[in-house]
Amino acid sequence: MRHLLFWIITVPLVVVLVDFSVMNTQDIALNLWPLPWETPVPAYALIFGAGLIGFLGGVFVMWRHGSTGRRRHRELNRQLNVQAGELESLRRQAQPTPVGSSRAMVKTDPNALVPPAI
Repeated sequence: MRHLLFWIITVPLVVVLVDFSVMNTQDIALNLWPLPWETPVPAYALIFGAGLIGFLGGVFVMWRHGSTGRRRHRELNRQLNVQAGELESLRRQAQPTPVGSSRAMVKTDPNALVPPAI
């Protein structure tokens, strides 16, 4: 389903972009003001270039905006690893000793913790 949706969107978009490129082949004089050169550029290249620059600018802004979330994720991941190590060490310390050893586990009656009924 995902591939079908991809092709349903991509094929018409490519057709429109190719049609736009074929219809706008006239040259536009590109003059970068502080420089003394003037270069003829096809109209479609100028428009696609401006779109590319806008796209890359948006990618940069979103990358910068997400940096706080990525930093927070790294901090939480470090904390998780430290706590997982602590939990594992506590589990190793709390393992029961064998019955024949000097420190045998004392079993308690589960009803002994319940207060008597009045």
